Amino acid sequence: MRTIIEPAVGTPNGTRTIFETRTAYLPGSVKVFLNGFVMRADYADGWTELGGRKIQLKEAPQIRDVVQIFYLVA
Repeated sequence: MRTIIEPAVGTPNGTRTIFETRTAYLPGSVKVFLNGFVMRADYADGWTELGGRKIQLKEAPQIRDVVQIFYLVA
Protein backbone atom coordinates (compact mmCIF):
# COMPACT_ATOMS: atom_id res chain seq x y z
CA MET A 1 0.00 0.00 0.00
CA ARG A 2 1.17 3.52 -0.82
CA THR A 3 0.12 6.86 0.68
CA ILE A 4 -0.36 9.80 -1.67
CA ILE A 5 -1.12 13.46 -1.00
CA GLU A 6 -1.49 15.66 -4.04
CA PRO A 7 -3.31 18.67 -5.41
CA ALA A 8 -6.74 17.66 -6.69
CA VAL A 9 -7.19 17.39 -10.44
CA GLY A 10 -9.53 20.26 -11.36
CA THR A 11 -9.18 23.98 -10.79
CA PRO A 12 -11.36 25.59 -8.08
CA ASN A 13 -13.51 28.21 -9.79
CA GLY A 14 -16.46 28.86 -7.49
CA THR A 15 -18.75 26.36 -9.26
CA ARG A 16 -16.76 23.11 -9.65
CA THR A 17 -17.55 20.54 -6.96
CA ILE A 18 -16.17 17.33 -8.53
CA PHE A 19 -12.42 16.76 -8.34
CA GLU A 20 -10.22 13.78 -9.15
CA THR A 21 -7.11 12.03 -7.96
CA ARG A 22 -4.43 10.96 -10.42
CA THR A 23 -4.71 7.33 -9.34
CA ALA A 24 -7.70 5.26 -8.20
CA TYR A 25 -7.93 5.35 -4.39
CA LEU A 26 -8.84 2.64 -1.91
CA PRO A 27 -12.42 3.35 -0.78
CA GLY A 28 -12.57 4.78 2.73
CA SER A 29 -8.97 6.04 2.67
CA VAL A 30 -9.60 9.57 1.37
CA LYS A 31 -8.98 12.76 3.35
CA VAL A 32 -9.62 16.16 1.75
CA PHE A 33 -7.81 19.37 2.68
CA LEU A 34 -9.02 22.85 1.77
CA ASN A 35 -6.40 25.58 2.13
CA GLY A 36 -4.40 23.32 4.45
CA PHE A 37 -7.30 22.41 6.77
CA VAL A 38 -8.73 18.91 6.83
CA MET A 39 -12.40 18.73 5.87
CA ARG A 40 -14.82 16.37 7.58
CA ALA A 41 -16.85 14.28 5.17
CA ASP A 42 -19.79 14.16 7.58
CA TYR A 43 -20.13 17.96 7.94
CA ALA A 44 -22.58 20.06 5.93
CA ASP A 45 -19.64 21.55 3.99
CA GLY A 46 -17.85 18.22 3.66
CA TRP A 47 -17.34 15.87 0.73
CA THR A 48 -18.30 12.45 -0.66
CA GLU A 49 -16.28 9.71 -2.33
CA LEU A 50 -17.74 8.97 -5.76
CA GLY A 51 -15.45 6.00 -6.35
CA GLY A 52 -12.57 5.32 -8.70
CA ARG A 53 -10.76 8.65 -8.77
CA LYS A 54 -13.57 11.14 -8.04
CA ILE A 55 -14.73 13.04 -4.98
CA GLN A 56 -17.47 15.64 -4.70
CA LEU A 57 -17.28 18.61 -2.35
CA LYS A 58 -20.61 19.75 -0.92
CA GLU A 59 -19.63 23.39 -1.49
CA ALA A 60 -17.61 24.67 -4.44
CA PRO A 61 -14.19 26.06 -3.49
CA GLN A 62 -13.43 29.57 -4.66
CA ILE A 63 -10.77 30.79 -7.07
CA ARG A 64 -7.33 30.67 -5.35
CA ASP A 65 -8.50 27.98 -2.88
CA VAL A 66 -6.21 24.94 -2.71
CA VAL A 67 -7.78 21.47 -2.68
CA GLN A 68 -5.47 18.58 -1.75
CA ILE A 69 -6.39 14.92 -1.46
CA PHE A 70 -4.70 12.33 0.78
CA TYR A 71 -5.44 8.70 -0.09
CA LEU A 72 -4.11 5.16 -0.20
CA VAL A 73 -3.49 3.04 -3.31
CA ALA A 74 -2.89 -0.69 -3.48
